[in-house]
Amino acid sequence: PLLILTGTSSDYRSPIVGDNDTISELSFSPLHCGSTETGFISEPPWRTLGKITALTAAGCIDAVALTLSSYLTLRFWLQVINLTWGNYILFTPESEEVLPTGLSKVIRQLPMQWQSAWVQLFDTLPSALAVGSIWLAIFVGFTLEKCDKTEESCQTEDWRTVIFIVAFAAFTFIVLLACCPLSWIAREMTQSVWIRQLLQLTGYHYRGDHPPPSLYITDGGCRDCTTLRQLLLRRKDKILLVLAASDKDDDLAVLKTAIGICTDLGLASFFDPKDPRLQIMGCDGRLAEFKEDKTISTLHLGIRYQKTTTEPAKSGHLYIVKNRLPPDQKAHPVEPHLTVDEMCGEVTRGCGRCPDGVQPFDSEAWGDMTTDSLGSFCCCDCMHTNGICGNCGPTFPHGSFANFMYMTPMWCSSLARLGFDVSEDAARLVSR
Repeated sequence: PLLILTGTSSDYRSPIVGDNDTISELSFSPLHCGSTETGFISEPPWRTLGKITALTAAGCIDAVALTLSSYLTLRFWLQVINLTWGNYILFTPESEEVLPTGLSKVIRQLPMQWQSAWVQLFDTLPSALAVGSIWLAIFVGFTLEKCDKTEESCQTEDWRTVIFIVAFAAFTFIVLLACCPLSWIAREMTQSVWIRQLLQLTGYHYRGDHPPPSLYITDGGCRDCTTLRQLLLRRKDKILLVLAASDKDDDLAVLKTAIGICTDLGLASFFDPKDPRLQIMGCDGRLAEFKEDKTISTLHLGIRYQKTTTEPAKSGHLYIVKNRLPPDQKAHPVEPHLTVDEMCGEVTRGCGRCPDGVQPFDSEAWGDMTTDSLGSFCCCDCMHTNGICGNCGPTFPHGSFANFMYMTPMWCSSLARLGFDVSEDAARLVSR
């Protein structure tokens, strides 16, 4: 399968007519990275799936402070307390080599986990030297003695003043260059993370034909965290959507937002496959039926693509799976931890061998505990089984905000088993 993930950039505004916001959606696939707003570049070989997954899931704080709010105080505290979850990525057009060809060939011979670090090091080296020289000059200025009315000390005081003026002027010059990266030296200065964070603090957004060489990427939820828009742009016949949003009441707010965005852009319209005359929204719509009937494991919607200048009108299918407990899995006993042998189908369910050094599943310790009673505030399995201070917080499978940062082994294992169980029907429908 061709994996596609979406993130958003908050420091670039495209010159497209009518684009007045500061949010630019980007898609990440093994082949390309970008969007119609930012343009597309080839995906670097050293940018791994794990890093992209972490970046595009870095939501909440970054999304509020950088894209959904214009308050500078939020940006200030975001930088001071260092609560940023996103990060900068290199976004260089095909015509601009990030590194010299010879050096790039040498780095490609290194192990994959080292390539990204070395590319980042050499690419930010010029700006790091420039900013580091300024800080060094300021440090030297502070070490010089102040004037104590002797001729020698007054000369030292004059040098101290000159150093501070030169350092301040150089710093101002570098910041101005980073604001308008039109020349090669200006583009090098934009690679300084320190300068970029300062510009981010002030709410500065670059506007030009192409984004700056590095873009700050965070959660795609500011636009469409389902990637539905990207797949509809590609006019796919079948789409399998896994909704993992925190939605214990099955209101499907994230899905409704994505459908609204795609409909407003004219990418497609949606209908009920059982009766295309019916609306999917509303009290009697398909989404309301899914909310009321907990036995439905897969929500099926029809897609209608409009005719374009190059392609005829056609229909498609959208299959949606959500993380919710079916009625037959409520009060379901906790199962042993998921193992590699079980995932590979080499053993029956719950009979996999634990890896060396891992404590095997103790049925007596877990007792009669069920999966829907697992607490989300626990940091280890022993807190689930400890009746004095453990197993607290909103229960499985929706949990709480804490599960965005950590999960216990049992919570993770149970969530994987739930995903396997509820997606069976959707996988069969989308592959037939």
